[in-house]
Amino acid sequence: MHLLFTEPLRRQEEATQKWPPPGLMPLVTRRFALPGNHPAVASLLLVFALWGGLASAQVGSNPGGSRPTAALSAEVAVAADSNHNGRMDLHVTDSRQGFTNQLYRNNGDGLRADDLNCLLSDLEAKLRGSLDSFNLASTYRARCADHDQHDRAIKFFSELVATQTNKLRAQIELGCAYVDKIPTCGGVAAVVSKGNLARKALDQMDAVIKQQPDLWVARYTRGLNHLYWPRALRHSDDAVADLTRCVELQEHASAGNPKSYYLRSYLALGDACTKNGKADQARLAWRQGLKLFPNAAELKTRLALENDDALLKFVENQRTLDQPIDTDLTFLDRAP
Repeated sequence: MHLLFTEPLRRQEEATQKWPPPGLMPLVTRRFALPGNHPAVASLLLVFALWGGLASAQVGSNPGGSRPTAALSAEVAVAADSNHNGRMDLHVTDSRQGFTNQLYRNNGDGLRADDLNCLLSDLEAKLRGSLDSFNLASTYRARCADHDQHDRAIKFFSELVATQTNKLRAQIELGCAYVDKIPTCGGVAAVVSKGNLARKALDQMDAVIKQQPDLWVARYTRGLNHLYWPRALRHSDDAVADLTRCVELQEHASAGNPKSYYLRSYLALGDACTKNGKADQARLAWRQGLKLFPNAAELKTRLALENDDALLKFVENQRTLDQPIDTDLTFLDRAP
């Protein structure tokens, strides 16, 4: 087997080959040295060419890796696109530096596993200092989600719930972290797993709202959670109740000067009414929102669907646990 690796991955010893059982992706393992600033798999290109018992693999890298080599001396398994994002990923085992065993997800951001750990640790330190920034917390959760570090985010915010004086903010972020993990659920038990995560998120929001019944962000995130559950599980009533309260809080607070994110409540309230079988109330909510946001394409698209069945189908395609739920709360820092 011939392995051709371009710099900065440098051969340290002869490669070995491993062929798994039929139906599994072939893995190629070898020892290599990884430069200190090599963006692990940011531009990893794996090409298998099988011909008469010969195989070749090429790994390319971003140019500009100039720092001294940090030899990982690791067994490396160069695998196919493990998370189906169109980029090749790299699995390192028995590494002497960074993570001992780590799947390097190639998300196109040039982050190695140890770089990612440093970034997340830095964000965690800032969040321990203050949870005031929705942008910072959302950025942290997004980074965790991008690199399959959902459990790290859940553990981190669970610790903050137990230790922070600003417990309610920590609970909101913990609830969002549970929701962020929902898209990872697969297999025969996917529905159950998604439901368990959504339920854990609801438990956090319930606790927040028990303390502050009129906290808009808690009502909104809980209402959105209810909105995405299947209609058969009867969460639509709860979604309507929370999102109706959001609209009431907005109208009381805005005094004719609505914040830009208030559009979200009208949009979601109408969707909740639609899933609750009340298309007329849905259109009323959207028209109410359109008066304040006359250029809102999302509202116009829904109001253009005059057939109730077509409207329900449209909303159900948009609001389902099969779709990622947007938990990015940075808009609260950007208001208006």
